[in-house]
Amino acid sequence: MAARFVLREEELHEQTEAVLTDYREGSIELHAPPIIMSEVGSAIRKAWVRGLITEEEALNGYSSFINLGISLTSQDPDNLRGVLKTAMGLKVSFYDAEYMVTSIKVGAPLLTADDALFRVSGEAGRGQHLRDYKAP
Repeated sequence: MAARFVLREEELHEQTEAVLTDYREGSIELHAPPIIMSEVGSAIRKAWVRGLITEEEALNGYSSFINLGISLTSQDPDNLRGVLKTAMGLKVSFYDAEYMVTSIKVGAPLLTADDALFRVSGEAGRGQHLRDYKAP
């Protein structure tokens, strides 16, 4: 979902902008595991390779994403085993489990545009789909 902050995809654009506005105004906090930086960078690079954005747009967009200052919440080494257990138990990627465990750690819902992750996180009582986002 975070790559939408940079790539401005038309699908769910209104909701993405609402999240950004609420975050910038301090109405909501955004937390994520550190892997988000690599995932967003990778998504931006893919968009550049496909010719959807220029190199300058990619670099500027990534700088803007970094400058948002999203709170990066690391898992302590003892908890990484729990992330793996979550991934195995829910049959999701380790990366997705990191987002789920982060949402539990900070006591906030997992906001996602990924339908599969929403389904699994919703079943765990943690999920909120971006399409259903409403300002607090």
